Amino acid sequence: MKETEKFKIQPLNGKVVIKADKPAEKSRGGIILPETHNDFVYGTVMAIPPNYYLPYLDKDGTAAMSTSNIEVDNRVVYINGSGIEITVDDETYLILEEKEIYAIINK
Repeated sequence: MKETEKFKIQPLNGKVVIKADKPAEKSRGGIILPETHNDFVYGTVMAIPPNYYLPYLDKDGTAAMSTSNIEVDNRVVYINGSGIEITVDDETYLILEEKEIYAIINK
């Protein structure tokens, strides 16, 4: 999806919309895995808030603002069970706080 295209969900206030990867149903050895077998899960960022800035303290202890590092189409890692799950047009998505994302997986 291109940055200029509108996604059907527009997150606000530091929230991020994620499409979770389908979890593995079997291990490499053929063992059937429960849905909650992994603490960390992966997904793709589908939408971010418009013009969102993160507050932080600079080296002098003064409040400042920074742009987010998260971008649409980033593959990310987050904790299983984070955020809220919603369904729109028969597709299931997660809405997470940006701070619930632990890492961006570089391509």
